[in-house]
Amino acid sequence: MSEKPQIDGRPVKILIIDDEEIVLSLARDALEDGGYEIETTGGYHDAIAILKRGFFDFILTDIRMPEGDGIQLAKTAREIIPSIGVIFMTGYANLTSAKDAIKEGAYDYILKPFELNEIRQAIRNAVEKKRKDSEKTLNIELTKLSELNELMYTVGDRQSLIRLSLGFALMQGKVKRGAIAFKTRNQNEISVISTVNLNAGEFRQSSNTYKKDYFRTVTPDLETPAIVTSFEENPLFKMYGDRQM
Repeated sequence: MSEKPQIDGRPVKILIIDDEEIVLSLARDALEDGGYEIETTGGYHDAIAILKRGFFDFILTDIRMPEGDGIQLAKTAREIIPSIGVIFMTGYANLTSAKDAIKEGAYDYILKPFELNEIRQAIRNAVEKKRKDSEKTLNIELTKLSELNELMYTVGDRQSLIRLSLGFALMQGKVKRGAIAFKTRNQNEISVISTVNLNAGEFRQSSNTYKKDYFRTVTPDLETPAIVTSFEENPLFKMYGDRQM
């Protein structure tokens, strides 16, 4: 299996919905070979239940299903996961369904029967488009944050600014827990503001004084948000190899 494609540092997760078992099997095999994380279901209502249980980057769905309509499923999916991308499959292409797919912002519209390479290419294109869309959104939000930063620094509310910056970074990374470390005005003192439940707006702050100035040299890794899954991935640890820090 190839290296897993990622968006915002996460493996790409796709839910495939079709009432034909052979379509589910072929699409799953084609995409799992490409490194994507796949779930499948043959039912409209099962699909909604799965979407409510966990995050997905895309749904690949048939337009016509016995239990419901793929266009309506796309609308419901976006209510549950606003950022989700949609790719439609259909064996009954017509102008109306194509217009509806475009209206729903479909990333692609695939006709059955399809070649496996068509599915693979459609997903590759969708992932690339979503990455670009994410970067555009981030740049817009960063501009807004920068303007707000200037305002808050003007009024001198540094703690509120830091909590806001942390909350913004967590929302952009789609995670609920994290921390931001910064140097205080005291020599070699580093303060940390953290949260384990962003939705509740709960923040904690602690400070420690160290024998050395860990922020004497500031690198891009220390200035930008990072999503880490292990202690060793922490930018400060990678820079200094110091477990105490």
